Amino acid sequence: MQSSGLLSSIVAQMVSQSGIKVLIGSPGSRNAPLLDAFKRLDILDVKMIIDERSAAFSAIGIADISENPVALCCTSGSALLNYAPALAEAYYRRIPLLVITADRQSTRVNQGEPQTMLQPGSLSNVTVGCYEIEHNSSVIDAVTNINQALCALRVSQRPVHLNIHLSEPLSLASDEQLTQNYPLTEIIKAKPALSTSVMRQIGKRFSAPAKVLIYVGQMKPDNRLRKAIERLKQFQNIAILAEPISNLNTTNGIVYGVDAIMSTPSFTEKSELFVPDYLITIGGVPTGRRFRQFIENYKSDIFHIHISPDESIMDFYGALRQWIVADEATFMQQFASAMQIYHRQSDYASIWKSLEIPVSNRPEAVVIGQILQFTPKNFNILLSNGLTIRMANRFIPTHHRYSANRGINGIDGSTSTAIGASEAYNMSTLLITGDTSALYDLSAWCNPLRSSRMKVIVIDNGGGGIFRSIHPTKEMINREELVCCPQQQINLGSVAEGCGWHVQTIEYDSDMSQYLKQFLNYISTSPSLLIIKINQ
Repeated sequence: MQSSGLLSSIVAQMVSQSGIKVLIGSPGSRNAPLLDAFKRLDILDVKMIIDERSAAFSAIGIADISENPVALCCTSGSALLNYAPALAEAYYRRIPLLVITADRQSTRVNQGEPQTMLQPGSLSNVTVGCYEIEHNSSVIDAVTNINQALCALRVSQRPVHLNIHLSEPLSLASDEQLTQNYPLTEIIKAKPALSTSVMRQIGKRFSAPAKVLIYVGQMKPDNRLRKAIERLKQFQNIAILAEPISNLNTTNGIVYGVDAIMSTPSFTEKSELFVPDYLITIGGVPTGRRFRQFIENYKSDIFHIHISPDESIMDFYGALRQWIVADEATFMQQFASAMQIYHRQSDYASIWKSLEIPVSNRPEAVVIGQILQFTPKNFNILLSNGLTIRMANRFIPTHHRYSANRGINGIDGSTSTAIGASEAYNMSTLLITGDTSALYDLSAWCNPLRSSRMKVIVIDNGGGGIFRSIHPTKEMINREELVCCPQQQINLGSVAEGCGWHVQTIEYDSDMSQYLKQFLNYISTSPSLLIIKINQ
């Protein structure tokens, strides 16, 4: 449990350093540690107005004329509801107000505690987001959430809610706590593009001996991005890691299969050599856990920069230092041009490129590798979330396009998504899925959009096979019953056949080439399903 003094000092330090010049407070006991910390720091102008409603409207006037965000701070309970009329006005006028509300511990809500109510979300219709700091948050988590709130405030130019849970006994920040500095996330708006002078500074900063790691997650195919990445591959101090679903359609010089590589002794025994000075991320988050753990282990040494064009900040590693609001392809094109004069020797890219994806004898990996090997290159490939996408990540992408439902990373809807994609793609679409994923989306087998261009391969390993291998569940005593659920499996082939699919079921063999070539090249008048049974 963090003291209320420490949490208050973190909030006060970061808000005061963010460029906000005025805070209007309203008196209360729960927010007293926050007001005390702001006043003692003496960086911004603290003004006190008893009535929260009047305070919020006064903040609008100051923010409007000064063209700078204003912070508000009130106690717990119904006090924050008095901000609502002014926040509605500010929301639609696009006036940035940072609403800092003190709160009790979450466990005291709805327990008869005085001045206690469910505060998070109570202002959701008139703010762009609510960011919470729990009373037991780590310093890192607190800093991350405050940074997200401040970034949302700057980019949206609308009110943002920051809710601080302070536990009893309430304490004030010590002098030492108030002198600590916490890293702020810098925002650079680059629409439509950054200036030449700024890009030159970036190019100089990222030149050798600096070690730069670029990670490309799920993206739509973009020829401009692909060309920019091709240009960046020539720099010896820049290593480029990517997911197959990044759709870069370029392989030489890019490291794929990152999660599998990070499990090898050649990486784990010398992991310090691979730590970058700068991490640049674009697209979705990594499919596996190991890359995230790697960055989190060394994040105090890494300057993380994320590039995205929208107004939603993503601090996946809890270490974001700079957020560049820009079109990814446009920024990478500018970045590649800015780097042209900085060809210097470095072994950083080469040590990443020297790593090889380890071969797996696991049946699911073997069969997915063979599927990808024998699938015609013009196929559109979709991967269901879970085991199939993790196994497919072990193989260098070679096909037209790879897609997966990795926005929220949920299991549901993969089959329907693939059928929708086949409706829009005039050649063949292949979905590689597991038996549990296929059963989650059972109604998809009679989806009226299904056509002869649709092919599905189901890896039937007797339930949720991924739960037999991942750390949180593989050691469970009742794993099969509780999470794998093989007893709930039904005859998928019969269901699909009844919906007009051409169905074939075969047993797994280490050499599936003959069956796969026949299935993938077979021209059918109906959608096709191949079920490959793997005995556990």
